[in-house]
Amino acid sequence: MVVEELVRRLFAAFQAQNRAAADELLAEDFTFSSPRDEGFDRAGYFEECWPHASALASITLEQIFTEGDDALVRYTAVRAADGVRFRNVEFIRTDGVRIKEVEVFFGRELG
Repeated sequence: MVVEELVRRLFAAFQAQNRAAADELLAEDFTFSSPRDEGFDRAGYFEECWPHASALASITLEQIFTEGDDALVRYTAVRAADGVRFRNVEFIRTDGVRIKEVEVFFGRELG
């Protein structure tokens, strides 16, 4: 599967809270980290991060840069609680078939 397609499918599964779709996309040894979350494994990601999709009114992918099996993704999101827009970047490492790692870098609020 093309890396960009993996990325788009993961973001779509997250927004739709489609756990079955995400299960198919994430490798068994998947890891997730962000400035707030250090080194979650697959189970930790589904327990701690997955439920927070409802906190976002929307996510819009702006750019996906790929190199080999890796991707750098820039997106804007809107918080459901207050409508504030913000931008983040994620580094996503794959094995070409499944997503192995997501590392989130928080951006600024856009107003």
